[in-house]
Amino acid sequence: MSANDKCPKCGAPRLMTEVQIEDAMQEEVNLKVQKRPHAFILKGDVRVPLKACVCGACGFTEFYAEDPDKLRQAYEEGAASIGL
Repeated sequence: MSANDKCPKCGAPRLMTEVQIEDAMQEEVNLKVQKRPHAFILKGDVRVPLKACVCGACGFTEFYAEDPDKLRQAYEEGAASIGL
């Protein structure tokens, strides 16, 4: 999705892309997948930032993983490690 796209809810061409999401501690919010989910320690955490696309007209918001391929690769490795 780009800033030139229209809002999927109201159709306004006022999208704000790559909006950062922070928690109450002013820290970036991440998505996390573990490469070795059943390991006792060193689970191989892979984190990617969560970004938002926000309509400047109606406020409709969608969330996106900044690097979905990195997250998918870690997920597939973790799924394989537990036999899924």
